Amino acid sequence: MRHFPPTKLGSAGSFWTVFVCGMIVGGFRCPEVIVSPPLWYEDGTYIFGYYYSNNSLGSIFRLYGYLSLLPNLIGYCLLRLPTEIAYRGFGLVPLILFSLTCASIASTKSRAIIPNDRIRWVAALGVVLLPFSSLMLVTSVMYSLWNCLLLLVLMTFWPFPRSIVGRLSFSLIYAVLLCSHPLSLVVAPILLLRGLLPIAGSRWPWPAIMIFSFILSLYLTFGFEYRPDHLFIKPLNVLSLLLQYASLQVVFPTILGEPLLRWLHSEGLDWIAHAASTILVMSLVAQAIRVYHKDRRATLGLLILVYLIGTLTILYFFSRSGAESKLFSAAPRYFYVQRVLLFLGIIGLLEKDLNKAQKSLGLRSLFALSMMSWIATLNYFDFGRFSSELIVRRATEARKFVNEVLVEEKSLTDPKDIHIVKVRGEHWDIELAPSREFLDVGDTFFSKWRENPSVCPDGWRCVDV
Repeated sequence: MRHFPPTKLGSAGSFWTVFVCGMIVGGFRCPEVIVSPPLWYEDGTYIFGYYYSNNSLGSIFRLYGYLSLLPNLIGYCLLRLPTEIAYRGFGLVPLILFSLTCASIASTKSRAIIPNDRIRWVAALGVVLLPFSSLMLVTSVMYSLWNCLLLLVLMTFWPFPRSIVGRLSFSLIYAVLLCSHPLSLVVAPILLLRGLLPIAGSRWPWPAIMIFSFILSLYLTFGFEYRPDHLFIKPLNVLSLLLQYASLQVVFPTILGEPLLRWLHSEGLDWIAHAASTILVMSLVAQAIRVYHKDRRATLGLLILVYLIGTLTILYFFSRSGAESKLFSAAPRYFYVQRVLLFLGIIGLLEKDLNKAQKSLGLRSLFALSMMSWIATLNYFDFGRFSSELIVRRATEARKFVNEVLVEEKSLTDPKDIHIVKVRGEHWDIELAPSREFLDVGDTFFSKWRENPSVCPDGWRCVDV
């Protein structure tokens, strides 16, 4: 592996520069959401509504069909604070996690990904500035699990700390991240590879500890139960869908932006999207071959990149129903990690060319101008995703609900008498319960209530939503 001596930028300030930029850019894109968090779907139902009334620390291991440990832990800790502070935290903490993830790219620990400190710092700023993430990935506690997955992948290539305290801290953070996303299993082959090859650090015990954490995550997530009825696609269609999704949902949006892809589809110009994505893929393959002939040591990194992007994409349409019909309408969060990894891979492929450009003022200026123009263009067309009437309405509903909770807290001598229940609502689905009993109003209850309205408990407001 090549070694680059630390630059002034890489040895001091690069991490915190990117972190501060992440906080500023995230706040600029969605200031109203940071100030008044909308408590998006799972944030309101499964985090705020649940942990407000549940003080059991063991509840952080609760499943939603998968284990999401860090979002659960964040929610548990926030709801132990005063309600107003906890509510504000639902907008701030996800932004902090996003900024830390981007800053970790600039860290000198990530030299195994992009060895040159200065180029890696530029790449980290690119991840901050480019619209890879949707609004929810930056402002939702539950959806921050995608940043957990990205950080997990990055940390897989970090060197193992030398001090005992550092190793314990690193292992704990890694284990928590492993248990925070159902697709964490993708790092298992890389961990095994680290046990065989001295990649960015000692062979053992780093992989041994990480593999143990992976097995623990697998057990807590699936309980070693294989359920083939959850596979929504036939294996024979995997290769075809992989190529289409990888080109249209990973390569095309990373370089040309998602708004253009959706516009082409809405105008019935799918063939242009397919043609453009094919040209982009062929260009990347040609550059990869060029790099391979000049430096065959880069082969392993390219293979790992292809493996990660391919596996995460395959797991998407294996776990989502109707994947064949969502080629142009899939939610961007499912391809967020792949797009960031592809962007870092492109920077890696161009690293030698960028090194040469650093020696020429003219080339540096041209690169900087091109980069800024590209980033500005993509952000201009993508800005609408970060501001809409739906977002404002949802934030208003959340603020109103939290105000109701605060009023109720003042009227009771013991705030523990307040309980939040789940109702069958299309958007907002949690309400205050004027009862000591925590009641989950689900299908069974509502079917009984429709047959016999008298089953509604005394003091309970039953509304058919």
